[in-house]
Amino acid sequence: MISILFSIFFIAQTPVIVDGRGSGASHEAPKVFVEPGTETIAGTPEASLRAAHRTWEHACTKWKNEMRRLNGRSLIQVSCGVPKRSEEVNQGQRIYVYKSAAKFKVRVIGK
Repeated sequence: MISILFSIFFIAQTPVIVDGRGSGASHEAPKVFVEPGTETIAGTPEASLRAAHRTWEHACTKWKNEMRRLNGRSLIQVSCGVPKRSEEVNQGQRIYVYKSAAKFKVRVIGK
C-alpha cells in the first residue's frame, strides 16, 4: 500500500515534456540574458543626521520591496549601495539628505 502511494506521488511529480518536432515547430530554447540597472535612492531632507539616515533606510527598504514585487523570481541581485550625505544651509539651518546609487540585476528571457 505504501509503495503504491509513493509511486503515485512520484509519477505526479514527474514533469511531462512535449516535443513538437512532428508538427514542424521549431524547438529552439529561449535565451536568458542578465540585464543590470541602476537607480538613485534618496531620503527626505531632514534637520538631523540620524533622521536623514533613517529616511534613506526607509526609502531603500521600500525600493527593494517594490523591485521584488515587480520582478519576482527574475530578480537576481538588488543593492541600495552606500549612502552619501549632502548638506545645505537654508535660512541659517542645516538640512541633510542621504543618497545612494542602487544597483540591480534582472533575468530576462527572450529569443
